[in-house]
Amino acid sequence: MVTIHRRTASLTTGFRGFWRGYEGPRQRSLVMTVMGLLIRWQERAEQRYALAELDDRLLRDVGIDRIAARQESRKHFWQA
Repeated sequence: MVTIHRRTASLTTGFRGFWRGYEGPRQRSLVMTVMGLLIRWQERAEQRYALAELDDRLLRDVGIDRIAARQESRKHFWQA
């Protein structure tokens, strides 16, 4: 990130104030968005792993059958 910032600053010396005020919040929101996505994917993977480990009694308590649990647990982490 430092290299990109320096590169942008050298290319836009006339707009230095404009870019500094404009890029900062945008970059932070992009980083936060990516971090949120990664956390969501990790949680989804953990939940699907836990679902695959449940026995039939616990699946009945949750209200799904073994086939539905198997289908859900076999999805990739990025699939909703």
